Amino acid sequence: MNRLIRRFLSILALSAFLAGCSGSEPQHKASDSGTSQQQPIAGVPKYLLARPSELYVRDGDKIVNAPAEDISVARRYPEFQDKGELRKGQRITIMTAKTTYRLEEEVRVIHVLESPEAGHELHVMGPKQIQNEFVDGKLASPARTGLAVYNGRVMKSPGVDFNYEISSYTFDKPGEHTIEWKGGGHPIQADLKLESNVLRITVTE
Repeated sequence: MNRLIRRFLSILALSAFLAGCSGSEPQHKASDSGTSQQQPIAGVPKYLLARPSELYVRDGDKIVNAPAEDISVARRYPEFQDKGELRKGQRITIMTAKTTYRLEEEVRVIHVLESPEAGHELHVMGPKQIQNEFVDGKLASPARTGLAVYNGRVMKSPGVDFNYEISSYTFDKPGEHTIEWKGGGHPIQADLKLESNVLRITVTE
């Protein structure tokens, strides 16, 4: 009889343990879109809470992962204050790791297209070529063109697209330099008439 009682108590204890495990909260993990979910932040819309966990760059004919430093810059976007002007429900923004660089130090530029209003399409496959980017007021990338084919995922707004090539510049003259982007969107969309914020980079000797 004692053996049966002990066995019964063991089964009860095991059942209580399993019930406690099944009621625990799951851990956060990467979403299907390749972004990392974050806790709500006051003033930040829900669609911006999923920050990029990966970015891609071209290495010849290959597409490879961008350096972790670039991803860290992109993940600051929800709180970044100097976003591009909102025009017809969309805006484009460029970001760098810092605003002061040394002569010949590489300046890497992250590009973001955000559509906070409904009714737009984001052509999120890439990394898309950067067009109409200006450095010190001069065109520093290919000019904008509408001649393109797109056969990839299209996402409805509201949303955000980080899937652009990362520009790289160096400066051989000290002082202030500017970078501005006017080519947001996929080339198949023609010119969306968007203009980014103007980055003001200080170069020191």
